[in-house]
Amino acid sequence: MGFLLKAGFWVCVVLLFLPREHGQIKQPRITAKISAASAIDLANAGINLCQHQPAVCEAAMKTGAASKDILASVTSLFVHLPTDKKDTGKPRS
Repeated sequence: MGFLLKAGFWVCVVLLFLPREHGQIKQPRITAKISAASAIDLANAGINLCQHQPAVCEAAMKTGAASKDILASVTSLFVHLPTDKKDTGKPRS
């Protein structure tokens, strides 16, 4: 009986916050922030930057590789953590 009362209460709370008229529901508009031509221009600018200043691109690649290594080491720590208090990390026999 208590479950039905709690369920009825929460249904009433949800109904209270729902809009009463269909026109009140706003549909989100999805619009592109930049055009396809602008995206192509940005990609070309990145290519030109790497051609004219290769040191910048090399530093960016090293930074990306370092962050990948850090992420791999952190995830390996979480993989080897014991899952419960009884688990000591030793293999079961």
